[in-house]
Formats: sequence, C-alpha cells, structure tokens
Amino acid sequence: MADDGGIQKTTSAYQYFYKDHIQVIRSQTQGTLDISKVGGQTSAAWHALDAAAKAPYERLAAQDRARYEKESSEADAAKEEAQAAARAAYSAAEATGPRTTRAPLAPPPRERKASAAFRECRLRRRA
Repeated sequence: MADDGGIQKTTSAYQYFYKDHIQVIRSQTQGTLDISKVGGQTSAAWHALDAAAKAPYERLAAQDRARYEKESSEADAAKEEAQAAARAAYSAAEATGPRTTRAPLAPPPRERKASAAFRECRLRRRA
C-alpha cells in the first residue's frame, strides 16, 4: 500500500512473520483456510515467540523503515524544489506587473419572453 506521495508504507515485523507463517498454515491445512482462525493462530504464534525468534523479522522491519525514511526524505526534497520553482515563477510574473488583458465577461443570460399564444393560454386559465 502506498501513501499519498506514492511511497510504499513500511512493513511491520508482524507482517513479515505473517507472510512466513501463512505458508506453514497452508501446508498444514492443505489449502482449506478459515481466515478468522488463521489470524488468531498467527497472532498467538507471534506472541509466543521470544525475542531471539522475532529478531529476523524485526531486522527486516528496520530495513524497510530505513527505506521508507530515505524515500520520504527524497520526496520531501523534490516537493520543496517544486514549491521553490513555483514561488520563483510567481515572483517573476508579479515583477512584470499586472496582466494587461482580461478575459471578457460572459454576457448575462437572455431573458425569455413568453410567446403570445402562451400568454393568451395563461390568461384564459386564470379567468
């Protein structure tokens, strides 16, 4: 999943564990998965792990976090450059003075006048 800047969000250690653990569960159940049970089993297995067993997943998550921070800072720098260029262009346009030509205003909407036949019919209905 990507955030607003198009950068893929970080993956947590649990998500890496889940990807590995789901393969084990699939092989045990021969493809008949009940999603609600899989989530519970995976969560229980994650909480049962000790720090040494979680370390490889936490290392992967740390690497992914570093990747995200690097891409995020690069995107922020590019955004700042674009904003600076836009400010410079705006300042240059303001320095040349106001626009001399303006777009013409749209004409006011034409009033519709009722036809003579319509007016006569309306008058007959009122009477």
